[in-house]
Amino acid sequence: MSTTAHDTLPDHVRPTWSQTTTRVRVALIAVLVSLSVVAPGGGPAAADTPLFGNASDFVGTWRNVDDDTRSITKVVISPGAGIVPVYVRVFASCGSGECDWKKVDGHWGGSGTTTIKATVLSKDDNNWFVWATRKVTLRLESGDVMSYQVRTDYVDPSRQDRVSTGQLARS
Repeated sequence: MSTTAHDTLPDHVRPTWSQTTTRVRVALIAVLVSLSVVAPGGGPAAADTPLFGNASDFVGTWRNVDDDTRSITKVVISPGAGIVPVYVRVFASCGSGECDWKKVDGHWGGSGTTTIKATVLSKDDNNWFVWATRKVTLRLESGDVMSYQVRTDYVDPSRQDRVSTGQLARS
């Protein structure tokens, strides 16, 4: 049988179970209070301010405001399940049409209510080889406008990585 630090203390110094439990509760409350949400002005946040966003604000079809874009043409965001707040499906300009980047999980981009992030692996036609990783950041600017940033990291070191940005409007 192993001994703990408390076992080596004399009985009159050893904390009781209830004292130890109380100390743990007080420490837990202190941690929770220190992690409480703070409003943008520096004061306490309103009780109904979510730590993360409302996924329904993002759900819908969003189209690029630039009809001649060579980047994202459309984003379809659908409600998520479980811990995934939303699913993100990106379509982009390619060749003479639109490429479907497939549906991926969208996750909150940090605390706050305005950013969703998703990672898309671009693969060959047989789905065997990943040739690029695309990190998509979607930021809600208003109820009808969303900005995007796509960071493309090519596997082939001879291809230069790139970043594209733009705006989408709810359609």
